[in-house]
Amino acid sequence: MKLIFFGTPEFSLIVLQSLYAHHDILAIVTQPDESKRMSPVKKFALDQDITLFQPKKVIEISEQLIKLNPDIYVTAAFGQFIPSVILNHKPSINVHASLLPAYRGAAPIQYALKDGLKETGISIMYMVKEMDAGNIISKKVVPIHHDDHATSLTLKLAKAGAALLLETLPMFIGGRPLGDIQNPLEVTFAPKWQPKDEYVHLHMNCETFINYIRANAMSPGATLNTDVCTFKIYEAVKNDIIQPSSIGYLHISKSTLSLSLIDGVIDIKQIQIPGKRKMPIKDFLNGQKVFVDGMILKEI
Repeated sequence: MKLIFFGTPEFSLIVLQSLYAHHDILAIVTQPDESKRMSPVKKFALDQDITLFQPKKVIEISEQLIKLNPDIYVTAAFGQFIPSVILNHKPSINVHASLLPAYRGAAPIQYALKDGLKETGISIMYMVKEMDAGNIISKKVVPIHHDDHATSLTLKLAKAGAALLLETLPMFIGGRPLGDIQNPLEVTFAPKWQPKDEYVHLHMNCETFINYIRANAMSPGATLNTDVCTFKIYEAVKNDIIQPSSIGYLHISKSTLSLSLIDGVIDIKQIQIPGKRKMPIKDFLNGQKVFVDGMILKEI
């Protein structure tokens, strides 16, 4: 099939690479560059010499895209609304990283991890004016394992989305599937992940604390703001052996940094303090002078 692809981050690239191997990509639309950084999708377009657009608003290039006359428009983590003139031209579908109608919005992966879900998935649905509200054409469930984090789950979902998209596109040959209407009573939202969502707090329980870390790993990391220093945590697990003490209490051994929360103790596995690189906890504890065994951290 001839198609025009809209996408920007790594998730989009994995879907795009799969499409490129099986279909005719007439053009690629990606977001304008952020400072000097080139998006993965832009790099792919340039490397493969595919026509590239980077509009501030898609409406600016809508006439050019329509003149290319694709069979279908495909988006995957693009980051802009598609104007009605495009939606009305040819079928327009989106690869979304949740089992709709749950987690409509920009950050379904982070919210699924934050909420401690055991499974999520991919939905391929029609694009409409309302965000992620179109009829669902196909779905695929993807399990979330206890050691999954935002980076690993993004990769799993992107691969699942690429495979499901290849299975779905033949449905449009000679027709347009109706799809299933989303149940409005089951709609939940996953709005854009904000800086405030990158923080963990000592008053959280262990499960919530760890889930926020998973949602922020491996970048930007979860931030804990204390009276000793503000530091980032990239990985942590629950410790079921050490009995909790006062909230914020640190237990330190040669290879373990344990932190007491309101309902238990967690072991920090990867950490970054100001002015230092991200380190496994064993490397960090080798010679560090920031934390002392028995110290009680106070959140500020």
